[in-house]
Amino acid sequence: SYRDHDTTTNATSSRHGRGRKSALVSLGLAYFRFGVAKVINLLHPRRIWQYKNMKEYAELLALVMAVMGLYCRMWLFPTYGEAAINRIRNVSILLESCLALPQVIQNYGRKDTAGVSVIMVAGWIIGDFLKLVYFLVQAPGGGGDGSGGGVALVDGIRGSASKAAVAAAVAGAGVPRGSSASGVATMYVFAGGCFVALVLDVLVLLQLAVWYPTQKMLAWKADCKGKSPGNLLFDIMRVFR
Repeated sequence: SYRDHDTTTNATSSRHGRGRKSALVSLGLAYFRFGVAKVINLLHPRRIWQYKNMKEYAELLALVMAVMGLYCRMWLFPTYGEAAINRIRNVSILLESCLALPQVIQNYGRKDTAGVSVIMVAGWIIGDFLKLVYFLVQAPGGGGDGSGGGVALVDGIRGSASKAAVAAAVAGAGVPRGSSASGVATMYVFAGGCFVALVLDVLVLLQLAVWYPTQKMLAWKADCKGKSPGNLLFDIMRVFR
């Protein structure tokens, strides 16, 4: 009858609906298990930062960025506001200033500087020196426009900061203006980071030229005696490119 046919149709539709939901749940669980296994594989103590291809390095960086983004967005910035931004700034400056430290440690451990580019190290030194000069000149009373120069690090964060102010501060857009205690402290944090980076760069250069010179470096130093500065610069670009 019509009623029996309608009942059968409803039962069939219900089974199909449950089947689709079950398939979606199974698919979601499969993706979840795959994601957990992937994270465990990336963060395994014996594998971390010892990956075999660039894809895994990119996956680790994406994972760290996602976790830190959620952590800052959901808890750190709403809870601590400006203090959290200052801490992130300090940690980022510390990490950036120590970029040459692994190279120093590796050179010391191997007692060798094979494979280290003189041009690259010279670029580090020049870049960090220019940054140091910039931050010192822009410091309150250091010159520039007479007021310390730069732009504001934090746009008056009071409980709920504007997205633009937080983004500018975290991105390092801040070189504070004026002679406030916060501005002075921020400026000298940046200058201190540049100074540490410059010291480490010079250590790598000393390892290259004095402590652990390669055969190429020794031959170049012997060949440089009596040459003019212009010829020396040309030789550096030719030999150590």
